[in-house]
Amino acid sequence: MNNMNFLKTGAITLALCAAVVTSCKQDKDVTGVRLTKTTLTLVVDANETLRAIVAPASAANRAVAWSSSDNAVATVADGVVTAVSVGTATITVTTKDGGKTAACAVTVVAHALTVDKTTIVATIVAGTYTVAVTSNVAWTAASDAAWCTVTPASGSGNDTVTVTVNGNPGATARNATVTIAGGTLSQQVAVTQATIDIDMVFVAGGTFTMGCTGEQGSDCESNENPAHNVTLSDFHIGKYEVTQVQWIAVMGSNPSYFTGDNLPVGYVSWNDVQAFITALNTATGKNYRLPTEAEWEYAARGGAQSGGYKYSGSNTVDDVAWYGGSIAGSAHAVGTKAPNELGIYDMSGNVYECCSDWYGDYPSEAQTNPTGPSTGSSRMIRGGGWNYYASNCRVAFRINSAPSISYSILGFRLARSSN
Repeated sequence: MNNMNFLKTGAITLALCAAVVTSCKQDKDVTGVRLTKTTLTLVVDANETLRAIVAPASAANRAVAWSSSDNAVATVADGVVTAVSVGTATITVTTKDGGKTAACAVTVVAHALTVDKTTIVATIVAGTYTVAVTSNVAWTAASDAAWCTVTPASGSGNDTVTVTVNGNPGATARNATVTIAGGTLSQQVAVTQATIDIDMVFVAGGTFTMGCTGEQGSDCESNENPAHNVTLSDFHIGKYEVTQVQWIAVMGSNPSYFTGDNLPVGYVSWNDVQAFITALNTATGKNYRLPTEAEWEYAARGGAQSGGYKYSGSNTVDDVAWYGGSIAGSAHAVGTKAPNELGIYDMSGNVYECCSDWYGDYPSEAQTNPTGPSTGSSRMIRGGGWNYYASNCRVAFRINSAPSISYSILGFRLARSSN
């Protein structure tokens, strides 16, 4: 190699080394820093980690220092921001090399935990109910009663808690408390499960004349004839019409137009009544049913103790019935008029009462435990109502209605076979 080439090669090498040295020196200087978040909202006691990104990546000294503008609101250590109390603070990161800074505005909010209801009134039938939880913290849910359970047992943020209640066939109402707790807050849901007690009257079986009998006088209508003998076995029948509080205990809602715990339930159809009876029997293990038309009339007449009255318990309708002529104006609390010979109330007036039979004409021959026609399009209704005339309150009066239609004046009482 001649001297000229050697000089040229050396010069190039020196120039390259100088460029590399210059480049390496520049890369070692910090040019800036940024944070993964510039705003942050935290709940008191919560924490979150911020990450500082120092540029360039090849900087020799990438160490940073952290600080908070208000440690009473939020603290920071190695990028971990901890919310202390409600307020605002600024978290600043500063590079050790060059003093470059970046900031994150932190807002600290209080714990929030609400529920969409604070009471549950459960029916006697096993069922589920929901509670909507709105929260900005993790929470737990628990019940203090074995018959009332909750799922899920924990959650975070907004969710729904399902409250499952066992059936309550007993004679005592019971209470439970569901507690949903999160952070420093808790909410309680009071769960009340009703019970139902059907007061029944025993009716000894016997034979009676059903239909248009002498005491009915000229008020008899054509479908009350012919009068005929009926023999019935022992049975039980409700002392009172089924009340609204009893209906709610089974069905969970009240369809009645006029409302009051001890008013007879109204605005029900025959089909609605069947749903009630099915649910009641499932919950209690008993075999309630509607009375047959014959059982109804026999009980209304006073059974074997009958005084032969036109109305149920009296020949004076005002003594025993809430009806249109008495300016009743609405349904009344059950048992507020005089009872009949068997101690049964309101079989005349207040609300009409469903019977189990299909509607049909009376036979002329004697019958034993009749249950009416095997098919039909309408069901039997008895007893008269608060807005109808006295003649409709007679023990022999009978009308009918499609089983799917409900009326404000239509209710029922329960029956049970003696066995």
